[in-house]
Amino acid sequence: MVPTILGIAIGVLLIVGTLFVWVVLRMRALYWRVGSFECSISEPGSDSWTKGIAVFGAEYISWYPLIALGRRPRYTFSRQRLTIASQSGTEDHSDTLVLRVRCNGQEQMWGMGRDSFTGLVSWMDAAPPEEEPTRI
Repeated sequence: MVPTILGIAIGVLLIVGTLFVWVVLRMRALYWRVGSFECSISEPGSDSWTKGIAVFGAEYISWYPLIALGRRPRYTFSRQRLTIASQSGTEDHSDTLVLRVRCNGQEQMWGMGRDSFTGLVSWMDAAPPEEEPTRI
């Protein structure tokens, strides 16, 4: 009886330890990506925020929750469809901005640092120009 309980306890510890190592390695890999920045997301009217990491891509921003098991982003935002509806500072953190963004008809709140906001605006403005049709 005791060896069975001990075996189960060791198995549970191994599973929990493996999951912990996976989450830590995943977070480290996200933080080390070029173009990554901390960005919390909240639904409008909600008081809860989900911490995460956003990564700039060529045409999309991918957002990953900070603690998760999956490797895929939870949200992907297109550069062409993303708009900043409003921005405001927070009272408790002078370096933190709260943005109200719209993408694909959905609205969310993003919380990020001023440096990340500057990078976001630069990324949005750096879109390649639209090709104009040529007539022959």
